[in-house]
Amino acid sequence: MSEEEKGEASKRDVGGENSKLEKLTSAISNKIEQMENEFKKEIREEMEEKGVMIDNAKDTAKELAAPETIDKFIDIIREKPDSPDGITAKLWLYIIWKFITSVCLKLLDIGTDIAAASEHFERRDWLYGGLTLFFVYLPGFVLSAALSIWGLFYKRIDGKKKEITLERLGRYTLVLFLFPLAYPLIQIGLALLMVILMVRRRDKEAKRFMGHDLNQFKSLEGFLESGPSFCLQTYILMLGHYKGTNIDWNNINMDDLERVGLLAFSSLISFVNLTKTAYKVNVPDPDSRRKQKQYPDNPKYFKLTLLLFNIFCILYRLIGISYFCVYLRNYAILVIFIGYFVNWLAFFLGGAELTIAIVLSAISIFVPNGYLLHNFAGTLEVDLTSTGSKIVFLTNTIGVNFIWAGGIAAVYGLIGSDLEWILRSDIFFSEDKDLHLRYVLWLNSVLGVLGVLSLGLGILHWFVSIEPLFRPSDEEPNQTQEEGDETLELETMDS
Repeated sequence: MSEEEKGEASKRDVGGENSKLEKLTSAISNKIEQMENEFKKEIREEMEEKGVMIDNAKDTAKELAAPETIDKFIDIIREKPDSPDGITAKLWLYIIWKFITSVCLKLLDIGTDIAAASEHFERRDWLYGGLTLFFVYLPGFVLSAALSIWGLFYKRIDGKKKEITLERLGRYTLVLFLFPLAYPLIQIGLALLMVILMVRRRDKEAKRFMGHDLNQFKSLEGFLESGPSFCLQTYILMLGHYKGTNIDWNNINMDDLERVGLLAFSSLISFVNLTKTAYKVNVPDPDSRRKQKQYPDNPKYFKLTLLLFNIFCILYRLIGISYFCVYLRNYAILVIFIGYFVNWLAFFLGGAELTIAIVLSAISIFVPNGYLLHNFAGTLEVDLTSTGSKIVFLTNTIGVNFIWAGGIAAVYGLIGSDLEWILRSDIFFSEDKDLHLRYVLWLNSVLGVLGVLSLGLGILHWFVSIEPLFRPSDEEPNQTQEEGDETLELETMDS
């Protein structure tokens, strides 16, 4: 083969190799481009799907909250005001305190509930463990049920109710059942967001905007989770019972001691959380849109009388419920239901709408709640006049306390009577009837003292702190009262 032919062959080989390389490069490029297009397509489809979900969430949010409230919240998140002095030491202390009370305490509360539920499950106490977790789920379910009913049947846009469609029903069904699962995390997230915004903005604007409404959401957790959880764990401690057997209090082992300590600590955290919640939410709500104006500067000892009343009222009612459940068994539900009905009747007579009356009557089982609100969580309007607030607060304070007193007296009266079979007898010291009677008498005495103190402090709180809240300093008490009565009469005529 000549040199020229060899050269031509070499060129053909090189050309062939280049052609193969080009084909391989082209194939790889095409494959990458195809994968890229498929990836982009999947992203677009995912974004479209999520976009629909986001739009649905936005639509639901707009139905549940006023648009100006949502816009204001977005503005607070976006804004970053200039602060030449930075964060002062006083503001830092305030932020740290809010982080501890709003975030850490909530985490501790949930953690102790989960630990208590785990302890019950470990001992195969399925009912106690299930109830402990159910009480964590309950506040979110009650709130989502109330919001769903209000959004579907009562919410008006431009004076008209929106048509109930299958799409809206589907969205609210998701809210009803899925929202309660995320509710504890949402509370912690909102509280953490409030703290972050205070650090970022270097002011308290986020607390001023979110604080009161956030406390209303937390009130559901406090009254419908911490309250029942306290009652359950205290009930177990009073009964001294698990797995069909009783704790031997005369020879208690380390395993039982750990359980008793965990349940006692869980009850303590629940009580602290509930008292803190009641103290935070039952404060003046001087909204400019109120039917009857509030004057928060008038009461001089509002926080003191509120705190003392909350402590003794909550202890009286929580321990009372546990006491009823131990001795009256299923009849305890009757006592609680009568208390709930009295609360609902008070809110109805005070001028509250059906939806908010259902919610506030439930969370008022442990202590009067909602009697000073303009709206609940920035969504459900309450807005009671001074007359309406008086009906709700005093009826709850006096009526429910007397119902509890009736239940306590019934337990003592049934012991030794022909109807003693109503009481349960499987408690740990039931063999010694004299000891049993002394124990009941001691508990009755403690509950009686708590009941009298809570009743007296409640009446004191009304006359010293709440009544002056509705009375301008330049007007006589009777004049303000008459204005409230006239407003209530007008509402009755309109309805």
